[in-house]
Amino acid sequence: MDIDKLCASILKHEGSNKDKDGMHVPYKDTAGLWTICYGHMVTKDEIDNFSPDNRYSEDEAIEIFKRDVNVSIDGAKVFIDPNSIPEDKFLIIVELCFWMGLPRLLGFKMARKALQEKNWNECADQLLDSKLGRSPVRGIVKRITELSNRMRKQ
Repeated sequence: MDIDKLCASILKHEGSNKDKDGMHVPYKDTAGLWTICYGHMVTKDEIDNFSPDNRYSEDEAIEIFKRDVNVSIDGAKVFIDPNSIPEDKFLIIVELCFWMGLPRLLGFKMARKALQEKNWNECADQLLDSKLGRSPVRGIVKRITELSNRMRKQ
């Protein structure tokens, strides 16, 4: 698996908020959820140790990002067997898992079925025909459109 390609694609879409000293500072994402570093949503398990005043070094941000990528790879493997589809399609699923988490990704039943049937166009259509594809937030629509376009490519 081309981890560098995967990470570059995720980082292209994931923001980070840095202060004047170059430290990562928490921010709220488009859904109003606290997020740190490179797109890491603060979880219920982490909230007790979280403060909006926390600051994270670049090394800490990269460590959190790497951990999240590994969790996303494992989640994508639950969604679809990576050996059953081409790597470029699996990387899209990993990116979706990073973005929305496995529980939400598992709601994409028709997209999953289309993947299993190797029907890339149908999978792409299902991605676009989701709440993400109909979001009023332009950045969300842009991201899901890009991922669905990549899914269509042979």
